[in-house]
Amino acid sequence: MFAADSMDEWNEVMSFTPLYFWAWTGIVQEEATDAPYVKGGQLDASKVNWLVKTSSSLANGWSVASKCAAYYNMDLIASNYVYFYPCSYQYYSICEKDLGRR
Repeated sequence: MFAADSMDEWNEVMSFTPLYFWAWTGIVQEEATDAPYVKGGQLDASKVNWLVKTSSSLANGWSVASKCAAYYNMDLIASNYVYFYPCSYQYYSICEKDLGRR
C-alpha cells in the first residue's frame, strides 16, 4: 500500500488515481482518541484535503466501523477529498514501488 512521506509525493501519486472513484490512501485511525496517520509513511495526515475542514475525524466519517481513509478524485485538486470508510470496501489500491531501482 502507498505510504506518503510528503505532500509533494501525496499530490503526485494521487494525481494517478482513477477519476470519479475512490482509492485507499494508507491513512488510518484505530481509536476515536487517536489522530489519523499514514501507515508506514511520514506525511502528517492533517495536511491532506479532508471533506470537512475540521480537526474532527468524526465529521469526516470516522467510526468504529470506518477506520480507513479513501481519496476521491474529481480532477480538481482543490475539490478532491479524503473521507473515512470501512476498510473492507472494494476501492482502488495504490501500491508503492521504488522507481529509482531497476
